Amino acid sequence: MPIVIHGRGGRRSRGTSSCSSGARSVARGGGRRGRCAASGRGTVVSFIRTHHFFLPNMTEPYFTVFVSLDEQADIVMPGSWHHVDPPAIDMQVQVFYDDIPTDDGNVALVGWQPA
Repeated sequence: MPIVIHGRGGRRSRGTSSCSSGARSVARGGGRRGRCAASGRGTVVSFIRTHHFFLPNMTEPYFTVFVSLDEQADIVMPGSWHHVDPPAIDMQVQVFYDDIPTDDGNVALVGWQPA
C-alpha cells in the first residue's frame, strides 16, 4: 500500500511538491489540488525512545521515528522502528507496514527501516 500525498494548500504548506509522474500540485494559497503516490522513502529528522508501551503485544523500549518524505520535505510522517540498530538523524529510510496483533484483531502501523 503506497503512501499518498494530498496537496490542499494552507499555512503549513511550503511551495510546491512534485510527483514522479511529472504532475505538480500547488501547496500554497489554495490553488490546484493534486494527488500522487509517494516513493515511501525519506530521511529521519527526529526520533524518540519510548519505555512505556500502548498496545499489549508491543515490546519495550521501542523507537518512534519522524521521517521527512523525499517528495515534500515539510511532510513528516511518524512511524515505528524495527531494526537491531537504533535510528540516526539524516538516515535514509524506506516505509513498511507492521501488523500488530491485539485482542480485537490486527492494527496496521506505519513503520520505517533503513533504505
